[in-house]
Parts: sequence; structure tokens; C-alpha cells
Amino acid sequence: MSAGLDFLEAIGMERINAHVMGMTTRLLRELQELRHGSGTPMVRIYGPATMQDRGGSIAFNLLDPEGEIVDFRTVEQRANEANISLRTGFFCNPGAAEFAFEYAEEDAFRCIKTLTPETFTIQQFADCIGEHPVGAVRASVGIASNDADLDRLMEVLTSFRDRIRRRDGQTFVIHPESPAGSPLDVEGLGLSVTAEEIVGFVHEGRRRHG
Repeated sequence: MSAGLDFLEAIGMERINAHVMGMTTRLLRELQELRHGSGTPMVRIYGPATMQDRGGSIAFNLLDPEGEIVDFRTVEQRANEANISLRTGFFCNPGAAEFAFEYAEEDAFRCIKTLTPETFTIQQFADCIGEHPVGAVRASVGIASNDADLDRLMEVLTSFRDRIRRRDGQTFVIHPESPAGSPLDVEGLGLSVTAEEIVGFVHEGRRRHG
């Protein structure tokens, strides 16, 4: 431990803090600037929207073009494939998650009481809590972080632009510049549908699966 402290002291805590805050400022700005082709935001940030009272970690969820939260596990999987380390879930703080995700007190209590520690899974909790998110994504920067790291992270996050993922796992790609009623390709399936039909499919699926 003493060697580690000597290392930090040699660099200088002020320099380290300036570096971390600079990286965080850039990350926060670029997350807020992410937009779908329609102009709707791609990210919901939890915590301060500015650098006031903020450290080097940012918790957020991605949003699809309809404003629905993208499952954090999908984001984590894609980040892992790109060798990017992210933290996901409740971050060992279910109370803060309950507040951030706007759980109704009675719903959270019911789900926690119903699911025992032996049988608890994220999917069971998701099914119990309904439409609310059951976790988020957290990106953290530190002394070793650099601009190339943020470039790679933003590339992964940008890959979710204009994509709607249904509960059955099927992914639709929306091209906002296409005229209303024009055919679109469904990613990986070679099907031809319109943007209006895609939105209808998604709403119907969410209605059925509640």
C-alpha cells in the first residue's frame, strides 16, 4: 500500500483530480449529446446533470427511439464484446435504485417480500416490478483513463441508435429520414416493414407482455 501511495503522491493528487474531472466532463457531455435520428435522447442520466457535486462515475440507462429503457444487460454484453468494463445493476445500493427508478413503495416492498434470497433473480424481480428498470449502467474514469477509452465506449453506445429491441429479442432498425410509409429493413431478417408498423409491433408486444 505504501508503494501505491508513493506513486499517487509522485504524480500529485491535484493533477489526478484534474485529469479525472476532465475525463468525466467529456463523458457527461457526450452522453447528454447522444440522440436518435429523430432527435430524441438516447441516455437517461442519474444524478447531477452537471459537474457540480459529481465524481468520476456516471450512472445511466440507454433509451430506445420510443423512450423505453434498454436492458442494462444488453448494454453490458455489447461492452464486454468490445473489451470495455462497465458496472451494471443496483451497485449494491437498492435504496438509491428504488429512488432513481421511481419504484412505488408498496411495489418494491411486495417484490422484495415475495422473492426469497435463495430464489431471487434479476429476471424474477423485473417481472414483479413491471415496467420500471431493474438496473443501470455505470461508467467510471480514473488515473489510467484516456480519450481513446471514451472513444471506444461512445462507439458501443452509439451502436444502439435508432434500434428498438422487442421483448422477444427481435431488433428493429428505424431510419428517421425515410418518408412515412416507406419500407424499412428489419435487421438480420430481410423483412420489409414501415416505421409506423414497427412502432405498432412494439406497442402491441409491450401491451401483451405488460
